[in-house]
Amino acid sequence: MKHLLLAALIGFGAMGCTDRNTEDTPSLPPATTTGANTAGCYINGLLHQPKNPVGMSAPPVYGLEMYSTANGYYIRIDNFDKNIKLFIYIYDTSTGVGSYTINQSVGIGSPAGNENQIYLQYNG
Repeated sequence: MKHLLLAALIGFGAMGCTDRNTEDTPSLPPATTTGANTAGCYINGLLHQPKNPVGMSAPPVYGLEMYSTANGYYIRIDNFDKNIKLFIYIYDTSTGVGSYTINQSVGIGSPAGNENQIYLQYNG
């Protein structure tokens, strides 16, 4: 009887085991053409995705913001949990869909000058 009870305990214990290595690893959101309000990139090998702040604010604050300018776009990706902000400014999109070279900014998180630029702010 002891052996049957021991075997049952071992069996039930083994059924409760899970593989801890199969957890979902964060990855970039899939590319879309539908305006799904997703964004992400790798910075020094670490995934950076927008994350809204927790708590109340007025007006609401969002982790992903995009503004159109006279000729292009200004994109801001904030992760409020990690205190990381990524600013991307595409100065002229008049050529339409394509590849754009993005330069390092002059050190400010807003459009400056007439060129495409990127700026990373980390306050960790």
